[in-house]
Amino acid sequence: MQLSPIDANPTSLERSTETGVSPAIVVFVDDERAVLDAIRRTLARSHQNWDARFAKGVGDGLRIAEEARADVIVTDMKMPGLTGLDLLERLRDIPSLAGVPVVMLTGDTDAHLKRQALELGALDLLAKPIAADDLVARISSALRLRATERRLRDVNLELEQRVRERTEELERSKLDIVWRLARATELRDEDTGAHVYRVASCCHLLAKEIGLDANHANTIYYASTLHDAGKIGVPDSILRKTGPLTPQERAIIETHCEIGREILGQSIATHTSKHVANDLLDVAAEIAYTHHERWDGGGYPLRRAGDDIPLSGRIVAIADVLDALTHARPYKPAFTFDRASEIIREEAGKHFDPEIVEAFSRLGPQLRDLMACEEDEGPSIQEVAA
Repeated sequence: MQLSPIDANPTSLERSTETGVSPAIVVFVDDERAVLDAIRRTLARSHQNWDARFAKGVGDGLRIAEEARADVIVTDMKMPGLTGLDLLERLRDIPSLAGVPVVMLTGDTDAHLKRQALELGALDLLAKPIAADDLVARISSALRLRATERRLRDVNLELEQRVRERTEELERSKLDIVWRLARATELRDEDTGAHVYRVASCCHLLAKEIGLDANHANTIYYASTLHDAGKIGVPDSILRKTGPLTPQERAIIETHCEIGREILGQSIATHTSKHVANDLLDVAAEIAYTHHERWDGGGYPLRRAGDDIPLSGRIVAIADVLDALTHARPYKPAFTFDRASEIIREEAGKHFDPEIVEAFSRLGPQLRDLMACEEDEGPSIQEVAA
């Protein structure tokens, strides 16, 4: 996408619309019909092709300017009732006329009034009587200013869109890297990466069910894919062992929580003097470290209990156990979903946070379908956010 160049000398007579290019609209406001008629004759003689609109009084002037989306307003300063100063003040409350240039006509020499008009946003003040050439020149200058402002606005909008697109592209790349790392880790002790998808999706459902907002739930979804990242430091002979683990082997496999935290907790801030926030990896490190803690304090590696265990770790604990129970492992056969659900409910208040177990129970049908998934579908930010 190319940015539209800013014309160094934009036309003061035309503006772009949805249906093409149309003449610029100038609204003239005065309380005397004779004055408006004189301005109309002046413009006719000067051969300007503005779309001129004429309004008797401030009320009509604001209505016409808003309906026509005026490019410039030319108004008398002193009028019975509402004055030119009132017009300037009321323009502030009309979003569609934000920034419209206002040229003020005045026969008053009071410097205070002139200063007040400029402070309220008047672009220029012309003293009466006004020469036709001066009026045309000032309006042309105001229209060029308006055209330039619109071109700057359009360029800024295009820049903002490009920044959004680039940010989304970087976000997709980051999530893709997270997913690939998670798959690489799980494939060491799983036949497919479907375990990662099932656990992440279960975590997302639980997070939403307990009332977390979309951003928090999405962060847990992606971060949970790395819950076993620390297994990269555990020997295959232990990960794939079909028989019971010895106490020494159990101690080694439990180190994957600390290893995961060390891997995911390492950020650019470790190697530079600048701190770079990364919520996703911070939560992933938290999950890797705490997803084997138990509500009753009997888990590992910290022996934390209850609310001292981070919420993300408590959510992943249930999702990880559910998937492990309902799928075969080298050391065990698969349980039915009903039997796995019964075990999880029995462990409420012992292994698991009771409130999350209640949310788990409400999600029964959805989780049953999810646990039946054997394909590595992979995470999608569009799907998750839906």
